[in-house]
Amino acid sequence: MLTCKEVVRLTSSSATAGKAEESRFSVWLHLAMCRHCRAYTAALERIANMVRQPDFPGRSINLALRNAIVVAVLRDLNRDG
Repeated sequence: MLTCKEVVRLTSSSATAGKAEESRFSVWLHLAMCRHCRAYTAALERIANMVRQPDFPGRSINLALRNAIVVAVLRDLNRDG
C-alpha cells in the first residue's frame, strides 16, 4: 500500500504515466481509501484545468513565472494536506 507522501509525489509529477498497471492501480486503491489524497488530487485537477483556460489571467505573463506560481500553490497544498 502506498503512503500519502508517495501518492502526492506520483500524482504531482504524473509519474504514473507510462508506469506499470500495478503502480496506477496502487494509486487508485489509495485514492479510494484516503479522502485527503482525493481532495489533493481534485485540487491538482482544478488548478490544471484553470491554467489551461484561454481566458486565464496568467496567459499574458511569462511562462516560467506562471509555472513558478503553480509550483508554489502545489507546495502549499502539499504542506497543508
